[in-house]
Amino acid sequence: MSTPRLGRAVVIGASLAGLMAARVLAKHCERVTVIERDSLQEGAAPRKGCPQGRHVHVLLKRGQLAMESLFPGLKKALLMRDATELDNGSDMRWHHFGRWKSHFDSDITTISVSRPALEYEIRRRVAMLPNVHIVTGAAFTRFAVDWEYSRITGVFARANGPDSLEDLVRADLVVDASGRGSQTPRLLKELGYSPPPESAIRVNFGYASRIYERPRGDRDWRAMYVVDRAPRTRGGLIFPIEGNRWLVTLLGWHGDHPTATDAGFLEFARSLPTPELHAAVCGAQPLTDPVCHGFPATWRRHYEDLCRFPIGLIVMGDALCSFNPVYGQGMTVSALEAELLDACLAQFSRLGMSGVDALTTEFRMRVADIVKGPWQLASGEDLRFPQTVGKRTARLRFMHWYTAKVHETAGSSPLVAQRFNAVVNMITPRSALFRGDVVREILRVAWGSRGIRAGATTLAPGSRYG
Repeated sequence: MSTPRLGRAVVIGASLAGLMAARVLAKHCERVTVIERDSLQEGAAPRKGCPQGRHVHVLLKRGQLAMESLFPGLKKALLMRDATELDNGSDMRWHHFGRWKSHFDSDITTISVSRPALEYEIRRRVAMLPNVHIVTGAAFTRFAVDWEYSRITGVFARANGPDSLEDLVRADLVVDASGRGSQTPRLLKELGYSPPPESAIRVNFGYASRIYERPRGDRDWRAMYVVDRAPRTRGGLIFPIEGNRWLVTLLGWHGDHPTATDAGFLEFARSLPTPELHAAVCGAQPLTDPVCHGFPATWRRHYEDLCRFPIGLIVMGDALCSFNPVYGQGMTVSALEAELLDACLAQFSRLGMSGVDALTTEFRMRVADIVKGPWQLASGEDLRFPQTVGKRTARLRFMHWYTAKVHETAGSSPLVAQRFNAVVNMITPRSALFRGDVVREILRVAWGSRGIRAGATTLAPGSRYG
């Protein structure tokens, strides 16, 4: 006996979060409609609704595994499109807290690819699903609701253009994956609900990116990440992308932003705490002009705190939580949210329409646990900067001190570097950094450094200062 399926579902936004949601919904619903404001091109090209798509994106290992489970063969397809598989220990050169992290063969690999290429490959696969219809060049305008204002029954959308009329698309379940510009808080208020409480941290983050031809020659790295130590605010990344190219992104917090001029881009790279990234860029041929993008604040919407919430509405992706892009968490968190949506749908879809209420509540409560850890990690790192406004608890101050020791120890300890990589790639919980073997390595390195410093200050017999 087959499992009963829900009827229709609508996804607002053909972002990566929206496309992964559509893939999941296609397993459980008769028909899925994706409504996207942009007029999408054939092929891997940047789009207006994703301005950050021109900049470096990192697909963490946990996100890669989740996407592969949703789209079997995705990794192979990306590699055939000339993406690069990177070993986090031997291929990545990471400079932080004044030193390079250990260089060693790791069992943690990630895929380095441009955001447009990844998005296109996933969109192509979603569009091939027989029960999914992607509507482009159309803007979501408002929710349709029942007469009690308790259930979302669909959405209204309007084709781009001044003379277009609203069309109603009915649905049993609506997923808002429209990104940072989500209108759900405002629309909930208009329907008589409270908008969700928000947590926000102003980082005034900005970055500039440029594509280079990848130079020939042997290097002991394939990707590079250089970031200064707070309170200094600058950093930069080099990642390989398809077409034998480098995507180079320079970044800065609190208004200390790179510029889009040739001279300004190179000068910013030269100002980084170690010269390797600047030297690499100077030895490469630029293929595009620098492109800038600003990111004023990170924020999280706490829908889980609402006592009243309409039946049949799911919020995910950047519409739920928008992370500082420097930490590379956004795509992976969206993939984990899609996994949760799949689990919730499998549990409740056999109940038919009576299960939609439980599904909506279950997802809203459980997704908060997915977001919480990455949010704490990212916001905690942003609060290292004294310019960042926010509460610094005793616990956070301890975490800043301890994780600084982790960073410093990772420069000479492959064990700590490997554990740190596992946490950053979200395949191991942050508590793994507090295990005994890591603590012993931190103490060993700290004691060795102390001995070196003590020896350096010992006066030789017969010294004029003896």
